[in-house]
This record gives sequence, C-alpha cells and structure tokens, in this order.
Amino acid sequence: MKSIERMVSSVQQNQRLSNVLTLREGQLITGKITKFYPGNKAAVSLLGHQLIAQLDTSLQVNKHYLMQVKGTQPSVQLKVVHPSEVTSYRDAAQRLIYSANEKANKNEQMQLANLLKQQLPIKPNQISSIIQLMRQHQVPNQNEIFSEMIKQSLPLNRETFQAVHQRINQPVSFSQSIQVLQNQLSQLNVTEELYQLNQRLSILRSQPISVQQFQESVAFQTLKEIGQGSTTTFSLFQKAGLISNQLSFEDWAIQWKSWASQNRVTFSFSNPTLNAALPFNLPAENVVAAMRQYANVHLPNENRAVSFWLAMSSLIGAEGNNPLNTQSLKNFFQLTQVERSIHQDYPSIQSLLKVVNNQLGHTSVTEPIQQLNQVLNAMHLSNHELTRDLMTFTAQLPKEALGLNQDLFMEFEGKKQNDGKLASNQCRVIFYLDMPNLNQTIIDMHVQNKHVELSVYHDQPDVLKTITKPLIPLLSERLEGQGYHSIHVNFKPIFEKEVLSNKSLDLPIESGVDYRV
Repeated sequence: MKSIERMVSSVQQNQRLSNVLTLREGQLITGKITKFYPGNKAAVSLLGHQLIAQLDTSLQVNKHYLMQVKGTQPSVQLKVVHPSEVTSYRDAAQRLIYSANEKANKNEQMQLANLLKQQLPIKPNQISSIIQLMRQHQVPNQNEIFSEMIKQSLPLNRETFQAVHQRINQPVSFSQSIQVLQNQLSQLNVTEELYQLNQRLSILRSQPISVQQFQESVAFQTLKEIGQGSTTTFSLFQKAGLISNQLSFEDWAIQWKSWASQNRVTFSFSNPTLNAALPFNLPAENVVAAMRQYANVHLPNENRAVSFWLAMSSLIGAEGNNPLNTQSLKNFFQLTQVERSIHQDYPSIQSLLKVVNNQLGHTSVTEPIQQLNQVLNAMHLSNHELTRDLMTFTAQLPKEALGLNQDLFMEFEGKKQNDGKLASNQCRVIFYLDMPNLNQTIIDMHVQNKHVELSVYHDQPDVLKTITKPLIPLLSERLEGQGYHSIHVNFKPIFEKEVLSNKSLDLPIESGVDYRV
C-alpha cells in the first residue's frame, strides 16, 4: 500500500516527549553556553532545554560547541569534542567525519548533519558505520530509518537497516516473496526442514489443503519426532484426548514405524503419497476439535505446536477470505516469533529459513529468503525508548490470508505491562487495508480504559458508513463480550490521513525535569 505511507512507529519519532530531553552516556550533542557558574559548571541550551552541566574545558559564552556526554549522575558531565565553535550542524558533521578518519560527499554530510540536528544519541564510534550504510543504501525516508536505529540503540548493520526500511517503507511484498520461494523450493530435493518450511509458508498464504494432506502432516510430524526420540506431539495428543493415556511412547513409536515401513510412506510438496489409513484413529475433524478445546483450556500456555495444528486445520477446504480473529493472529505470531534454539519440533519460520538457506546454498532461493527475513525482522523491532511504559510494533500479513489486494499492515502502540505484553485496555491499533471492493481503507482504533473509538478513513466515507451501519451493533456486541464498552465509530475522508501523524495516546508525559537518562 504505497500511497498510505506513515506508520505509527515512524511518525512518533519526532513528536513524543517534546518536554523531555534524553541524554545517554557517550551521546554527541551540540549546545550553546549561556552562563558560567563556579566549579567549571555552566548553563547549556540544548534544543530549547536548559540544564546545568559540568564542563572539562574553558569555553566562551553564547557560542555553540560539539560535546559528548561523559556522564549523567549525579550531574551531567560534558566533554568538548573540539575547542572551536561550530557554526552549523554541517560544520559539526564535517568535524565528526574527519575525526573518524572517514570521507563523505555533500549528501552524506547533510544526512549526518540532519541526524545531529535531532540531538540523537549518536556516539563517535558509530560515525563510520553510519557513513558506510549511507553509501550502501539509497531509499526513501532514509533519515527516519537512521533516526529509529539510533534512538533504539539497534545494531548499525545492513540487516537491521533493511528491517527498519521494511517497517517504514514496506518495499517487499510478503505474499510475492512467499510465492517465489515456494516455486523455487518445489524444484529441489525435499529435506525435513524444507518440508516444514513449505508447510508454514502455505499457512501464511492460506493455501487450501485436503484432508489427505492434513493427515500427511500428522504422519510427517509424528515420524520425524519418533526418529529423534522426541515426545512433543505424542504428549500433546494425549493431553488433548486424541490418544489413550494408557498408551506408552514406546508402543506409539513401534506402531508408527511398522506402519511407515509396510506402506513405504514418503513425503512431497504438492502430490501427497499417503494412501493408507493412519495407524491411529486421528481424523482431521477430531484433531481440530481437540486442539481448539486444548487452546481454550490452556490459553495462557498455548505453544507453537497448538498454533500450528489450529492454523493447518483452518486450511482444510479453505477458499481464502478467512476472517481475521484473535486466534488467527495468535497463530501467526506464534509461527513467526523469534526463538533462542532452532532445534525444536515445531520451529519458527525464521529458524527454518536459516537452516534451509544453509542446507541448499542455491542462489535461486537466497534472494526470496532474504526478502522474507527482511519482512519478519521488521515485525520484531519494537520501540521501548519512547517512555518507560510505552511500546510499539508492527505486523505485515500476506494478502491471501484475508483475500486482500495488498498485504495487510498493522501497527500497535500502547502501555507495556509488567510481563512485557501490550495492555489491551489502553492501546492503539491501525489497520492499513486494500480490499477488492472497498479499496484503500485505514482503520484507526483507540482503546482508553476499555472504551473503544474507531476512525475509519476512506475515499467515500458516507457510502462506507451506510454500508457498514448494520454491522456496528454486532461489532459492539462482540467487543462488549470481551469486556470493552462505549464503542464509537467515525467515518472520515482518507485524504485526512495526515492527521494520523499528529495523534497519539493520552499517556502521561514526564515533566518537571530537563533531561531523562
């Protein structure tokens, strides 16, 4: 959705905490000396903020200098980077480039000057990395990309740059990358990890599967674990009531191995070869019902295995246009989350991408794998630096999952709970949609103390209001069933989308201090 550009995580970089100046040890700043005090202390003006700082050298009043924060406790200590006055941010940028033994053209100097102008927590040892990234990448909103990387203290490397680039500019189509990768994988020899990866890519694209394919997945997962001596699926099926609690893992393994040998079971991508009934009575409808019941009972501890089977079950006989619900979102985030170890029975997509890329080494899959990683990495960049209790993150879902014209983009912002999760009673979620009939639509949802306000942006808001009016009572009823109340819906012209850049949650902003560490 190229024409709808601004995302919550990027627009807030310039608007949040206007009353708070954040200083970090090692940060470069340009400030004006306004007054001296005894004990090598001075009043320093930084972007309209006044603070008292300890200086390490004699300076002149009413002149600007490039300084580095050496400490913030018990008071701010500043080290002068160069004793000469800096007359502009470009002048300061040139001094830094020279001190880093780097060379930069005018455009790179101006980019660095713009970053210094924002009083970002740049450190001298970061200058070389910033210059190198500037040379390697020429993309829209580049200043915003560097700003986010520096503010969040993200690694200044190519992978992180591309992830933030994806988050802000959305240059890569999730759906197209998946389709290209699947086409390439179908021409290669199947490995266990490659088979698993293809399953998960099919889930992301909501590709329909048959009951036979579903049972093939059950057989594959079970035999894979038996070969490794793992009991994950065996234990899950027992807890969900699909197999007897009296059955031992040894008997379970013996019967599966015998069945696979007698029927010469093999696995492929598009042509299931599973022609024999499974050794245990595990019809798809039973697995689906059991997993749903298990998820409802054990929701706080729901793991990726449950999410996998629930997601797979949604594909049986599916024809696209699946509804977006809480469970489908949980499945998506479970399957795409980052994990510490790749040696798991139900690995994430990112883990499988890494293993498959190392296994194959084919140039034909390298680019689509890199593009998918770029999309997934962008979703795992969360901003915790705006305030101590505010978090933001984004999500991009393939268009096929919901029958859309373009990928679905969502942005989340809100209070951070003690467990690190987003508080559902005070948050903001923005949906960027491009639908077959309604075309481009933005839904901006604010939740304040369980009160929900929806702002729907469309090029024909009055028409959309008439069409959706009968649905609003049902929406209110379902939200009230989840503990929300006082639902209010507004319809606005989409050309007013720029107001999104100026809206924010009504969260408390720290005041009464000149700086925050």
